[in-house]
Amino acid sequence: MLKRVCCLLVCCVSLSSVSALASEKSELKIKIQELEKRLKRLEDREQTRSPKVKDKIQELHELRRQLDILATEIERLRSGERPIEVTPAQAQALGLGFSAAAVYRKRRGLSIAGYGEMLYENFGGQDEGGDAISKGTKLDFLRNIIYAGYRFNDKFVFNSEIEFEHGSTGLSGSVSVEFAYLDYIVNDHLTIRGGLLLIPMGLVNEFHEPNVFLGTKRPVTEEYIIPSTWRENGIGVTGSVGIFDYRAYVVNGLDGARFKSTGIRGGRQQLR
Repeated sequence: MLKRVCCLLVCCVSLSSVSALASEKSELKIKIQELEKRLKRLEDREQTRSPKVKDKIQELHELRRQLDILATEIERLRSGERPIEVTPAQAQALGLGFSAAAVYRKRRGLSIAGYGEMLYENFGGQDEGGDAISKGTKLDFLRNIIYAGYRFNDKFVFNSEIEFEHGSTGLSGSVSVEFAYLDYIVNDHLTIRGGLLLIPMGLVNEFHEPNVFLGTKRPVTEEYIIPSTWRENGIGVTGSVGIFDYRAYVVNGLDGARFKSTGIRGGRQQLR
């Protein structure tokens, strides 16, 4: 007999202060004012065509470059957005598709991302055996995905995925939370993760954005034999060391009483 184990995860999150940001803005503003004064003096000297005008012009260009960098930084601070570069390989190390990792590209605040997937099928009038079929033409809005996350600070990140399938719950569609977890980033190589997790099994279960797999539909093996999309409540660790990526979770087990001859897909407990 399989036993179900429920774990309660309690995390404490602290919000960062905005005082440091205000101070940084003030310092950058002072630096820009100083550079503008130096530029004005150099421009005035350039008009006189002094013997060292070439050196002055070179210094002028360097100051202009520094001023542009500072202006860009001021604009990022003003908007509250200072993006972090996250490559597809780094997103994969997190166990996420590239769009699903959008919140990790922010330094603070709310992140919204997602994608939609629509499938058009135009069936023939006969199957391979020559028998008539009457499936007709079908256009299905397979799924609409919304990734919603929030980065509290450098250490704590919340991330979630909400999936709407087939356009309407009244027409064999559904709305479900695919994952919702909280990360505590210990360092560049170790993250502690807890909540509703995607199980690292197969390719599609974690990386099910449409540009990951070939074809218009997910592989049959991943759809029926391997329980995909498989999500369970749990806690664990994830990270990378060199070329080695790892994820290890303690989660709800499979319910063997619900296995079928076609595979173990029916054994998923998913939130139970």
